[in-house]
Amino acid sequence: MGSRRGWRRPIRATTSRIKSGPRPKIRQQLQVLRDKGWLAFNGRGTYRRT
Repeated sequence: MGSRRGWRRPIRATTSRIKSGPRPKIRQQLQVLRDKGWLAFNGRGTYRRT
């Protein structure tokens, strides 16, 4: 049973990192492109090329 606990912990840590990791970075890059005039924000998380 001890090995089972060791196996579960990294998976939980990894999935929590996946959920909080890339999305804020993607959002940040979309905002940079919007500020540079490459994209326009339509609302509700959608963008279009300008």
